[in-house]
Amino acid sequence: MKRSRGRWGCLLLLLVVFLFAAGAAWLWHEARSAPAWYAPPDPRAGPVTELAERIEYNATVQMQKIREADEPWTMRLEQRQINAWLAARLPEWVADESAGWPEEFGVPQVRIDEAGIDLAIEVAVGGRSGVLVSRLAPRIVDGQLRLNLEKAGVGRLGVSGEPAEKLIGAFERIAPGGAVGDETIRRFLDLLAGEEGIPSMLELSDGRRVELIELTLGEEMLEITSRTRPAESDGP
Repeated sequence: MKRSRGRWGCLLLLLVVFLFAAGAAWLWHEARSAPAWYAPPDPRAGPVTELAERIEYNATVQMQKIREADEPWTMRLEQRQINAWLAARLPEWVADESAGWPEEFGVPQVRIDEAGIDLAIEVAVGGRSGVLVSRLAPRIVDGQLRLNLEKAGVGRLGVSGEPAEKLIGAFERIAPGGAVGDETIRRFLDLLAGEEGIPSMLELSDGRRVELIELTLGEEMLEITSRTRPAESDGP
């Protein structure tokens, strides 16, 4: 009887070890696996570059139009257009505004539905890589566009905690003790966590101001409603 109990104890121990190893392997696989929808466009592809430049040009034309003061106007962007711009134009835009696009970051991609925006971007640091994923709900608060972080994780594996903790925790799963202290990367994480905002008012070259007043999400599309205010010297 004692020998039988000993055998069952060994089998139980082996089963526990197997389940632990299988669980660890599953977690590793989920963290290393990009979301099934993550397949960003090639920023070097001609059609992608052309689409991104066309979208940027059209947006510039819309903002520069002469409009009735404070009359709302709306611009609609499709998900594929946004992803083309993110791939082909965002790094250049960031380079003009700051120290440059972090070499640790790959090509970002978004997936949009009525409830929010999924953002995924590959991160590679010190020979380790993974896809940082966040679920965002944009909102306008006190003259700033802010992102409400609902979920964050690496690959298909979520991370719990407060918004900033989620993102830093997810980032450090990819790069433990790595580049999270870099100023540009930290600002990117703060933006995603809603710790930092972007001004919702843009001043045009002639002094007029375009104010973002509403964002409407739909299936694979985003509508941006703004109003054009006169130059400050011309009125309120």
